[in-house]
Amino acid sequence: MAKRIDINWANIEAMYIWSEKKMSIADLVVSCKKQGIQVSQGSIGNRASEGKWVEKRNAYWLKINKNVAKRITSQITQRRLNNIKIVNAAVKLGANNLLNKLKNDKNFTLSAGDLDKLMRLEEFLLGYSDSRSEKRIILDKPLTEMTDKELLEAKDKILDATFEIIGEDDGS
Repeated sequence: MAKRIDINWANIEAMYIWSEKKMSIADLVVSCKKQGIQVSQGSIGNRASEGKWVEKRNAYWLKINKNVAKRITSQITQRRLNNIKIVNAAVKLGANNLLNKLKNDKNFTLSAGDLDKLMRLEEFLLGYSDSRSEKRIILDKPLTEMTDKELLEAKDKILDATFEIIGEDDGS
């Protein structure tokens, strides 16, 4: 009478499901032999079919991939948030310096084009591509004649996109 060897099927199933390389049943037989487990491809194939190992492996790796995607998304979001904080601080500092310069230096001028460049710079620093066509805004008066309050209101209108805009196709 042949000696019956107990096979740890849970271990073999785990090797199949958790393997980083998507292995076939034949690959699993080779892996088992390397570990000193003598089992036939037919036996493993039957157990795999009965135990729905393929479905379990797919479900396991789907869960792993979702968790990895969630973690990567969280890291990217945090990195973008940190970049936004840095850019906002730089823009605020630059805007304050610019307003002080406009207030104290009567020879200093700032054009609508300069404001547009500043806004594009901010978008670039935040990681947005600049695919806008050139636009021009209609101001009530030249920037050099605006008060600090009017300049801040103009900046808010630009950010909120509530200025009347002339596109480059309109001949302006």
